[in-house]
Amino acid sequence: MMDHRFLTIIPLYNKEAAIERAITSVLSQTVATDLLIINDGSTDASLSIATKFESDTVMIISQDNQGVSNARNKGISYAKSNNYDGILFLDADDYWETNHVEELTKSILKFPNATVFANNYKIKKSATTFEATLFSNLETDTSRELDDFFTYNYLNSTLFSSSFGFKTSVTSLYNEEITHSEDIDFYVQLALHEKIAFNPTVTVIKDETAVNRSHLINLENRTYTDFDIYEKFTSQHKGLKKFLDINRYALAIELIMANQKEKAQQLVSKMDFSNLTAKQQKLLKLSSWQLKLLKRVHHRLSNSGLRIRTGR
Repeated sequence: MMDHRFLTIIPLYNKEAAIERAITSVLSQTVATDLLIINDGSTDASLSIATKFESDTVMIISQDNQGVSNARNKGISYAKSNNYDGILFLDADDYWETNHVEELTKSILKFPNATVFANNYKIKKSATTFEATLFSNLETDTSRELDDFFTYNYLNSTLFSSSFGFKTSVTSLYNEEITHSEDIDFYVQLALHEKIAFNPTVTVIKDETAVNRSHLINLENRTYTDFDIYEKFTSQHKGLKKFLDINRYALAIELIMANQKEKAQQLVSKMDFSNLTAKQQKLLKLSSWQLKLLKRVHHRLSNSGLRIRTGR
């Protein structure tokens, strides 16, 4: 089992400042993985930087810009058609510790019935500040299968786009029509249909200091997850309704700050407020400028190593 053939997929769009670091972290793994970079129409120096690493085990596919979900799906298709055993993901902004694939392999051996595997991650808030990731109802002291996946994901997601992988037997794909929160939609698909194993060892750094991370892009004209389509599964999956409402809340806050109050209210009307904290309910009543001010204060405190959280 230790000779698994892994393919790591990096979607690449205008990440000239970070792509070399990401690639180097893949090539430095104690357990080897091939690397496929999907250049999604980059207009900066990203492609020329990536091309320096091209080899028998580092492949590059270039295409016109079609979005990150299309790039990931193209990588999934490539892995399956080339008989890889496992598919891993890394965003070009982020990077791995050298033992990332090794720790994922340990989970594959420990949980043979699981099909999705994730390691823990920490968040880079500034050049010198790193924040540990907190999860709901989860003691991060030992590896485990997440039988009630949604109950562990009210604060942060145990699956993160640079921290997980899955066996090529998994059939789920990213919804290419979604241009905001596509990751959340994909995680719900996986949780509904697959067994997920989590390793608490921190092997991934999520770099929030990157200047053009997708969450910084304006919401106008973007398409986000239709959480309503998953309501029919809430009676069968513990914690799913609360998970959906917390993500509705997070998106509603973003929409209010973007002065899209009508769209925000549509989300609010679907929420069960018992799934939100009193603080979250109060935040939904604030104006755009009030929320923006709070966000700036939160950002400054967070970069200083202080936490303000509204989840539970």
